[in-house]
Amino acid sequence: SLESNTDKDLIKHYAISQSRGKDVNLPKNTFSNESLEFIEWNTNADGADEKYNDEATIQNITADMTLYAQWGTIETIESKETLNIENETTINKLIIKSDVQGYTGKIKIDNNAQLKIKDIITFEKEIDNTRYHFFSLPFDCNIIDIEATTNTGNELTYAINDTEGDWVICSYDQKLAANNAGDSEKNAWTDILDKHYTLKANQGYIVGYFTEDEKVTLKFTSKEPQIISTPIEKTYNLGADYEWYTNGENISANGWNLIGQPYYETLTQGSLTNYVTIPNDDGKTYTQCLYKEALAKGLMTPFSAFFVQLQENSAPTIRTEKLD
Repeated sequence: SLESNTDKDLIKHYAISQSRGKDVNLPKNTFSNESLEFIEWNTNADGADEKYNDEATIQNITADMTLYAQWGTIETIESKETLNIENETTINKLIIKSDVQGYTGKIKIDNNAQLKIKDIITFEKEIDNTRYHFFSLPFDCNIIDIEATTNTGNELTYAINDTEGDWVICSYDQKLAANNAGDSEKNAWTDILDKHYTLKANQGYIVGYFTEDEKVTLKFTSKEPQIISTPIEKTYNLGADYEWYTNGENISANGWNLIGQPYYETLTQGSLTNYVTIPNDDGKTYTQCLYKEALAKGLMTPFSAFFVQLQENSAPTIRTEKLD
């Protein structure tokens, strides 16, 4: 059964009947709670236990179950919008959108302010089938939890081998890139054919699909509460996963890694001693420049990915400096 979990709705209960051992398709929520928005279902009234999205499928139900509607505030940032945070702000759910041209919603947080997300952050990325699209995430996300929906409302299936599936995410193989003299367009991409694979925060990937649909929207979700603060005067070490490889012949091919911009706003000042190579919006050409030049050009946008060439046995560190 479904419970409204509020005294603001005249209808408080909805019964669902299904045989044991069968799947249950939850109906679209019809409860309401004044100014609050529906977040999800939970097996506990206080939202502390198992969560289910609206219209989710519960597989192989074996016992009676009661789900309680969860209510809260939802903030949506459209692809060309900026959410300004001037003080300590708490919301339940945040949705950030990115359109097929690469425009992405941003968060601008004042000094000493912060944004607390109590439940989840969803990044909705719109792509087309003309090319692969670069992206990164500021949170970990399991591929099996990503929703892929066409512009006509059909759900796509993730690829599990070379012949089955509608869409796939690829990782950049630094060793292959070095061994093939940096020819990353042909030789350095590896299909991730494990739908249980976890995409790592602040690492770059590409994604594409194989159907004739004009556009597809991917929904990446962080399932842990997060506190977002201004990135000024912080040093961000991008970790030990980034490696230096060489083929011994072409120095220009050595040490390239695909990493992600770790913040929710466009960076404008900071320091990184390396050159960076940034994919352009057409997905086919690149801009190579010093990191500071990329900042000045506004190229370091949220959820973007860029190539950086490391020195031997080093890891990249992004430092953001105090903004004027």
